[in-house]
Amino acid sequence: MTLSRCAFFVAAFVALDAISYVHGFHGLPISPWNPNSGLAVAMLLRHGMAFAPMVAVAAIVSDQLVREVPLVVSIPTEITSAVLYTATTTLLRNRLRVAPPLDKPRALTIFFLTMALAALLTTGARIALAAHLPHFETDWVAAMFLRQWVGDLIGISLFAPLFLRLDRDTVRELRRGWPMERDGQFAVTLLMAVVVFGLEATDEFQFFYLLFLPVIWLALRGGITATLTAMALIQVVMMAATYLRDMDDGRVTALQFLMLTLVLTGSLMAATAQARRRAELAIRTRMDELARMSRIHTSNEIATGMAHELKQPMLAIVNYVGAARRLLERDPAQVDEALRLMHNTDTQVMRADSIIRRMRDFTRKSEFLVEAVDLGRTLRDAVEMTEPLARRHGVDVTLMMGDDVPVIRADGVQVLQVAVNLLTNAIHAIAEDDSPQRLIRMEACRHDPKNVRLTVSDSGPGLDPERAEHIFEPFVTTRAQGMGVGLAISRAIAEHHGGALWHDAPQPGHGAVFHVRLPIKARHEHD
Repeated sequence: MTLSRCAFFVAAFVALDAISYVHGFHGLPISPWNPNSGLAVAMLLRHGMAFAPMVAVAAIVSDQLVREVPLVVSIPTEITSAVLYTATTTLLRNRLRVAPPLDKPRALTIFFLTMALAALLTTGARIALAAHLPHFETDWVAAMFLRQWVGDLIGISLFAPLFLRLDRDTVRELRRGWPMERDGQFAVTLLMAVVVFGLEATDEFQFFYLLFLPVIWLALRGGITATLTAMALIQVVMMAATYLRDMDDGRVTALQFLMLTLVLTGSLMAATAQARRRAELAIRTRMDELARMSRIHTSNEIATGMAHELKQPMLAIVNYVGAARRLLERDPAQVDEALRLMHNTDTQVMRADSIIRRMRDFTRKSEFLVEAVDLGRTLRDAVEMTEPLARRHGVDVTLMMGDDVPVIRADGVQVLQVAVNLLTNAIHAIAEDDSPQRLIRMEACRHDPKNVRLTVSDSGPGLDPERAEHIFEPFVTTRAQGMGVGLAISRAIAEHHGGALWHDAPQPGHGAVFHVRLPIKARHEHD
């Protein structure tokens, strides 16, 4: 820590103490709200025990400038407090593995419980040393203890996690991504706080529960930093109102206990919601990688056929270019015929490019991208990609498009993957059967006003009734070379779009029928 940072910490500590020290207890330095304790704990968690001397110095300076505590009481009190909080934060960092930024439910729970005990010990030591002050009364001990303990605990529980998150990266992130919804959330929070604490006509104890509404809203939608900021705003409004309305000590302490309940609830709910979002993102990322692996595996299956498909246009290109060259060498006047041959060459080049494009798009790694998807073209691409595999096994594929099938909003690559997965599964099912009828029918139509339906039916052996209920589970396959993830990924893709994938009741010997329902407008565009 540089000298300038140490000076800034002392100044911030004193400033927080000056702002929050509005309810002294019969002239004693006992406060129901101590955000400066939260700042001290945050710095100890971030910098370790090496910062303990600065915490003691800042507290002693604040005692002299703000609370006017005699040095003979201030020095042992603040040194004892610094030692206790340093020992607690060291225990958190080194033994309990709790470290900044305190954004996980487990870390926050351990932090709250540990700091409750630390505040208990610190409060006991502070009151024991305050007994040496001349106007101390032993009858006040219980009230003083509750007042100081809740003041330290709420200051630490709310402000330590908040200060730990107010680094440059967090501030930059808040400036970059501040949605309009957040403005509304903070406006509602401020309005609720003013209604609950600022109006003489309202009973703050009866209406306090209203403050849970914006805090829960922020916890579920805004993240932990925004939730902590909103609760800090509520705390400031509450303490300002208690000072301006000259509330008695008992009411202030009772309100602080309610505020502590709000802080613990809001913090843990926000951390849980954030952890869930992280888990969902991790699952989505893994699913995307698995889907890409499945596409690559599928492309490997049809690579031989694709190589044959590319060989034909390449040979045609060589023949057309050679014929045009020979024609012009023999008779330069036959330019029109040479141009016709070159036009045919261009057609074959475009055909080869189309084959390569489909394979490249199919196997590329991409983020989930909602775009306008021509379902007819996508399904034709799927049929053309799987045509070599179907031809190799003597399977005829028929595509039927309804007249009322609209352009849909979806991820085109993922829709293509679903269609290719269903076609390749049907081709392999027929290939393993000796039936002379080897047909696949793919049909797209309007399912209802908001959805389209894709149906793939085949003339294969059909689904095994015993396996049918597990067919959409990962790694369930009947093929020796199969990955067993195609149908699981296809269902996940359909559901991620807000649709569904299912099959008809198994009828062994009569083929299998799979249906995919996709919304015309992507689910994510409704949010």
